[in-house]
Amino acid sequence: MTSQLQVDDAQSMASSSQAGAEPDIDLSELREVSFNPTEKQKKSFPDNVINNAKYTWFTFVPIVLFNQFKYFFNLFFLLIALSQIIPALRVGFLISFVAPLVFVLAVTMIKEFFDDAARKTKDAEVNSQEYLKVDIARGEVVPCDASNFSVGDFILLKPNERAPADLVLLQTTDKEGQVFIRTDQLDGETDWKVRRPMSTTQKAIESVSDVPNFSGAHIYAEHPN
Repeated sequence: MTSQLQVDDAQSMASSSQAGAEPDIDLSELREVSFNPTEKQKKSFPDNVINNAKYTWFTFVPIVLFNQFKYFFNLFFLLIALSQIIPALRVGFLISFVAPLVFVLAVTMIKEFFDDAARKTKDAEVNSQEYLKVDIARGEVVPCDASNFSVGDFILLKPNERAPADLVLLQTTDKEGQVFIRTDQLDGETDWKVRRPMSTTQKAIESVSDVPNFSGAHIYAEHPN
């Protein structure tokens, strides 16, 4: 969805310029993204590493315990178990109060551990997925892991490949100048959506060797929602 907004903005600006009118867009409210940016410019943007894990080795126990004891009944049973330490309040064996609570916490921790491990494994698979990137300096296509992409990189996608980041469509090999995408991983919609590149870049980029001609270009894009 973000990519479509970026392309629509660019098309609106191009149309207004061709008509001889000033584009009705305040560029100060938009992000400026350079093709083939410098290392300093790249550092101003976040990396492309996906991390869906909820815990680290240091935060696992504190966060799980906090999430459990923020519920009234769990906190209630904890207080009851602690009260049995005081002889005047003891009404039975201490183990009969502590064991059920420890059992529930242990089962919860084991479940959370394996769920988070599965998320980390899935993230590692996605981050290590290999794509093709256009090397501006050499004017050729080189392999690159999804986690190593930076803002301003030129990515060459094959049919049926997952988009590894928010992308602006510059060129397609389709004769009609259009591509069909699905956004089910973003909004759950499984319908195919049509996307078209700007006519300027569609005509100017005929092969990979033409990509370095855009190394000094800029895109003005809306900020993320």
